[in-house]
Amino acid sequence: MLSPRHQALLRAAQAIADHHPEPELAQIFDRPLVILSAPRSGSNLLFESLRTAESLWSIGAESHFIFNAFPELHPATRHYESGALTEADATPERCHLMRACFLALAQDSAGRRYLDQPENERPASIRLLEKTPRNALNVPFMRKLFPGMQ
Repeated sequence: MLSPRHQALLRAAQAIADHHPEPELAQIFDRPLVILSAPRSGSNLLFESLRTAESLWSIGAESHFIFNAFPELHPATRHYESGALTEADATPERCHLMRACFLALAQDSAGRRYLDQPENERPASIRLLEKTPRNALNVPFMRKLFPGMQ
């Protein structure tokens, strides 16, 4: 059972996904910058430093909250074989909805949410900064989720 916060995120994401067709939503994320690192390796310092750059957008924290909104991706669903996500896990429908989740939470370096800005003032694309240690296990999945990630 999803928490009320996860349910609210998925409702918001579905509305975004319904409003933005797949190619359009994918193009909003221009060359996402994904920090791949082991836990306790200094990645928080790197993330917090980069997050102050005016040209970068983030969700303000690690993306565990987004991934946890998709119970089918949880290791328990996979009988705890592995927490790694593969390219096969990155179905077009799942990627579209997950991108919508990221867009729902995206904020600039001043903490202004992308979707709170008037539509005519929003940038056509954003450079997302993403940092979650589990992504080191999910590189094939992340490449499908964010084509062009760096």
